This record gives sequence, structure tokens and C-alpha cells, in this order.
Amino acid sequence: MAAHQPNEKKNENSYKQYSTATDVAPDRLHEKGDWDILYASKVDCLRGKRAGRLLQYDPGTEKVSVLARNLSFANGVAVDKDEMYVVVAETFAMTFTKVYLAGPKQGTTETVIDSSQFTGAIDGVDCSWESSGASAGKCYIVVPTEILPILKMLQLLPHPFDYWIRFLLLMLPKWLTFNPTQYGCVVEVDMETGATRTFQDPDATEMEFLTGVTVHGDKLYLGSLHKDVVGIYDLSE
Repeated sequence: MAAHQPNEKKNENSYKQYSTATDVAPDRLHEKGDWDILYASKVDCLRGKRAGRLLQYDPGTEKVSVLARNLSFANGVAVDKDEMYVVVAETFAMTFTKVYLAGPKQGTTETVIDSSQFTGAIDGVDCSWESSGASAGKCYIVVPTEILPILKMLQLLPHPFDYWIRFLLLMLPKWLTFNPTQYGCVVEVDMETGATRTFQDPDATEMEFLTGVTVHGDKLYLGSLHKDVVGIYDLSE
């Protein structure tokens, strides 16, 4: 997909924006998440800057609008089948966010799941467009790695003390930066009730470092950053 620049005046001091996820609704409007990066996601995690945005591209008018700002590493994005909202996975904040596209809450943002309910950093997300079956009315989020001790520490530190710790960690050479754990996990969210269900592969014996998920019918198709295969999980079993 070709990249399209937002119709906004650029700040000369702003960082370059990179897209990490996109989804296309039935009306052909494109939703995508983006985040600013220095050289790797690890650095973005240590910086702790809420620089992510949710952008909507209209191919008819070729205009881009900003639906949400101040997201923490906006990584996964998906549109619900009725086009009422977009969901965003904020990776390092470990927050599952809903942005309303229509209805009385249009233009507002709410947290569906916060970091206390996730077992690790989150990545790709997809929502079912099925009207019946095991996946109907549900969204799915993949968890590539368990919660890292360093991330726990940074979240607990008061500001501005956390700023100085982040600064010192950013000075470390790349080979000393933290590494993700071997882990596989998918979280199912019922978008009506808010109920969750977790499918885990704690030792990553089947799939590891899951970063993408696509739901079709009653099956989840899983993508891994470290594997050259597509995993399939049958929700009806």
C-alpha cells in the first residue's frame, strides 16, 4: 500500500512517522496506526513518549484525518464490522483502546482493557466481521512477549525520576538492551460485555513472538516475527 502523508503542517522538530498497522473498512476508508521511532521499538519503549496517532485516509478525497493522538506505540488497528469504532493496540502501555467513528460517542476514545489485564506487551489486533459463530462480536489481540521487568519498573517510577532512568538506559549499547521472552498468547475480547478469554503457549512450543492476527470465520490466522509459517487456531474446537 502506498504511503500517504497527512494534510497537516509539519513541525520542523518532529520525528518522522512510520506506519505499523492498517485496516480497511467496508466503506473503503483506511485506518492506520503510526508511531515515531529512533531506530527500534526497544528505544521507543525506553523513551516512553506517547507519540502515536490513529489516522484515517479517505481514498475518495485523498485526505487524511487524525482520529486520536497521544497513543503509546500504536501498533495494531482494526475496524468493527458495523464501522462504529476502531480498536488500537498500544504496545508498551499494554492498553486496548476504542475510538468511536459514529454514534453518540463519535470522536471519543475509551480504554477497553488496561495493562492490569494483559500478560505482556500487545501487538496486532483484528475484529471479526461475522454475524454468527464463535468469533462473532469479538476482537483478538496477540501478545508477543511477557511483561518485562524493566517495563514494570519504568511504569512504577514517579516522574521526573523515571525520565533520568530512561535517559541512562538509552545510553547503553544495543547489545545491552532488554530482549523479549519466548512466549505465545492471544486475547479474545467480547466487545459487547467486555469479557476476555486468553489462549496461551507459555513456553512458545508452537508459535512465538506473535505480531499479527487475522480472524476469518471461526479460525485465527497468526503471524510471527520469528517463524516462516502461519499459525491457525480453531475457535470452534
